[in-house]
Amino acid sequence: MADKPSLALPRSESQRELAQQWRLLARTATLVAVLTSPAIFLWLRKFEGWSIGWSIFATFVAVAAFRANPEPGACLRKRTSSRPWSAESSTS
Repeated sequence: MADKPSLALPRSESQRELAQQWRLLARTATLVAVLTSPAIFLWLRKFEGWSIGWSIFATFVAVAAFRANPEPGACLRKRTSSRPWSAESSTS
């Protein structure tokens, strides 16, 4: 009986492709953070009345926090799933 050729990518090829995808995802997340930073700055400056220096500093911290968090909604899911009225805890 002849061996069937594997359709899977060779290990080194799959690792290279995964690394490229992660780099693209990281660049995209950075782009989103940078594009949203003017909105954060304007909100702090105009609506909260912060000084320019503090607004710039807080915007920088917000962008860094956005980039550091791999999954922004993870903490919210844990909190909402423990509520008695959530769909996961429903037994009826």
